[in-house]
Amino acid sequence: MPVIMMGSVSDGRAVAAFLVLPIPTVVANLIAHELGHGFFAILARVQIKGFRIGGGTPIAQWCWRNVHFKLCWALWKGAHIDLGELPNSRWKQLMVYAGGVLGNLAFSIAVWLALPRSAWLECLVVTAVSVACALQNLIPGAPDGNAIWRLVWRGVASSKGIEQ
Repeated sequence: MPVIMMGSVSDGRAVAAFLVLPIPTVVANLIAHELGHGFFAILARVQIKGFRIGGGTPIAQWCWRNVHFKLCWALWKGAHIDLGELPNSRWKQLMVYAGGVLGNLAFSIAVWLALPRSAWLECLVVTAVSVACALQNLIPGAPDGNAIWRLVWRGVASSKGIEQ
């Protein structure tokens, strides 16, 4: 009886997809994550002071619209967006903190829309890495996760009349 498959994948393509592709995908997810924070910060009318990719000695730095950008050598040190003071609104704060997770998921969707159907394996790897990055940022021990769960709990507690 013949076996029906979605498409054939050569051994070389599978190795590249599973061993090589996750590395640039993590870097792209770091950038997408911080851009997600930035996008929702703009919606919440929070000032963006700076944006850094990597760590250590800068390769390039520039200033555009009073935002200082830095691109540094050590990409494994992540990315960071420097925001001004967050608004008092719990929902706007939640929107800015959750924006990073939404940036990871938006990156995955953009890859699925941009690549042809024949690249389904690559899309699957990018989605797995993006979802892992998003979930990792929802863990209460992570900086974003701490802030998100604190804001959610504050909302639940105030709606039930629990002292905080």
